[in-house]
Amino acid sequence: MINLTLGERELIQAYDINKKQYNYIPERQVLENISNIWVMLEQVIQDWTSAAKAYPSFSELKKKDRQAGLKSEIETYMRFKPRIFQSLFSYIIFFFMLENGYHFVYYELNYLNRNLELKISPKKAPKRTEFINNLWKVRNFTIAHWASTEKKNLSDSIIGRSWGGFFGSMKAMNVFEKDPFDDDLVGDMEHIIPGISITEIPSIPEIHNQCSTYLREFDQVCADYRKELIAQMPKTMSGVEYHSFKWTDSGWVTDVEHLHK
Repeated sequence: MINLTLGERELIQAYDINKKQYNYIPERQVLENISNIWVMLEQVIQDWTSAAKAYPSFSELKKKDRQAGLKSEIETYMRFKPRIFQSLFSYIIFFFMLENGYHFVYYELNYLNRNLELKISPKKAPKRTEFINNLWKVRNFTIAHWASTEKKNLSDSIIGRSWGGFFGSMKAMNVFEKDPFDDDLVGDMEHIIPGISITEIPSIPEIHNQCSTYLREFDQVCADYRKELIAQMPKTMSGVEYHSFKWTDSGWVTDVEHLHK
């Protein structure tokens, strides 16, 4: 279970008195899916870590027969190459889905703040790091628009079409000299992946470390913002009543004594 500050256990309900309709701000399903995507990211890491453990001990093979060990390394790399990209591309896709989810939540909270004229000054949404901007290029040129004929002559597009090559990376060229159970094995294999103008990116677990730090900051900003808004509930504006809901061991509780049917 992913422990998020934002979570799904505190909601803001907007009830239209005339239409007798209600909805949630932000949408309840978006909050639920944010939690789901966090789990999906963790599962990508777990799946790749489990797959990496399947590598045989090449260092032991080399002690007995260096040529056989080297051949086994190359064959294993080729066999696991699709798995590396499956894990990397899946992670990047889910990461940017989750980033969009947090931007949506922040946008909705801003809308509520303005609509209710609360004049709350929240913390700003975190900015992407240079590292995440590079992942965005991978997302665009190596995944979503791979081999696209549009802007095909851009350097990022050219490199993006050729994912999986060594591209002269010394760290990548040395991958077959590494002990597969060395801590740097996974990272060394992944360093062969271009897809952006730079030739190397970190290992999948390291990508997760950097991305999750950014996402958790975004999660905290949104959670604090919502908390400030909930502190102003209940409130009525233009025929719409706004209430807070919170999940407890006894079920959902609200800041008003009754719920509209």
